[in-house]
Amino acid sequence: MKTRMLLAFITVTLTSCAPAQTAPAVNMTDVQNIAHVIIQTGIALTLTARPTSTPQPPTITPIMIFIPTLYPTLPPPPIYTPDAIHVAHWKEYQTELAKSLLYFASKEGLIDESICEWDILGRFYQDVYVFAECIVPGKGGDGLPAVIHLNADGTVRKVEVPSHGSTWDADIQKMFPVDVIEKFDLYFGNSAFDGRRKAILDHLVYRETQPEEPPLIVLSVIPTSTPIPTATTPPTPSPRPTQTNFPTFTPDVEQLERWQEYQTALAKSILAFVPPEDVVCEWEILGRIEDVEYGWAICASTFEVGDNGQYYIWENVFILHLGMNRAIESVEIILPNTEWEIRRVLPLAVQERYFNGRINLHYRTLTEHLRWRREHPEELPLFILSATPVPTPTP
Repeated sequence: MKTRMLLAFITVTLTSCAPAQTAPAVNMTDVQNIAHVIIQTGIALTLTARPTSTPQPPTITPIMIFIPTLYPTLPPPPIYTPDAIHVAHWKEYQTELAKSLLYFASKEGLIDESICEWDILGRFYQDVYVFAECIVPGKGGDGLPAVIHLNADGTVRKVEVPSHGSTWDADIQKMFPVDVIEKFDLYFGNSAFDGRRKAILDHLVYRETQPEEPPLIVLSVIPTSTPIPTATTPPTPSPRPTQTNFPTFTPDVEQLERWQEYQTALAKSILAFVPPEDVVCEWEILGRIEDVEYGWAICASTFEVGDNGQYYIWENVFILHLGMNRAIESVEIILPNTEWEIRRVLPLAVQERYFNGRINLHYRTLTEHLRWRREHPEELPLFILSATPVPTPTP
């Protein structure tokens, strides 16, 4: 302990006896710089100590964007005007179209009696895309899109049509450009009543008695001095079948008495989404086997859909099953309504009546009467009228 105190005393003494040191001059600029560094360091340390905040993404206000539909509502696409070569070869076009559309006419040697109407829907080099309607007067007919393949001189090399069977959709996509396919709607649905197809059918009726008369597509570029009459007169208030071979089977007593039951059953099956009391139907029986009847029917709503005068309309081949007292038990609709399915389901004799053009022969008569009955639903169907005696006027 004494030793430690002695050392401390000596140290203090020596320090007090040492010569005095002169303090260095203080540079004020250095002091300010040092102070600035200390302040900045303090600020940096303070910021580092705070919790780091994650930047928030900008607020996105949803905006509804209306994308135009693929096929905007526009006026119907134009039909092409035939050129001079087309006009010069129209009879050849008609013959080749009939050969491709009317199989039965080729088989029975009736091509020379055939008449056709067609519209040009497009052209690509030597391929002409058309919708054609061909008939053999009094025998039958058919309407289909077709491709006319031409030679370099404008003569017809061949005509190609889509199959009626299960490959229909694939054939359409393969054979026709998209802009041509879009025009097919001009010839289906209500077109047979008041559209382009009706104009074609009307002119075909006129040409049945005037076979040398050119088709409408040719008349469209040939000036005429005399108006061409067309069958545009609406059905009479009490229409009767105009063909002597209508219908295929005459209705029996039960069918005459139960015609409203037939119409209701067909309406419920063919236009199931429409109340049956708002539907009228026309039909034809193609065959009977015991308590089963086979036929074809077309049904339409009596009310319009929207503001453009359209209405629901559909056609189908049907199988009608009868029960006790010939009452209708059920109606079977053939779906899909394709040639393959119809041939698979229907008896051979019924197939022949359906595919030999009989329905096409009666189609215009039935659809015109159906159109008239939309305004007069109390009127009897043609199938029933065909067996109803026509009153003989008293002298």
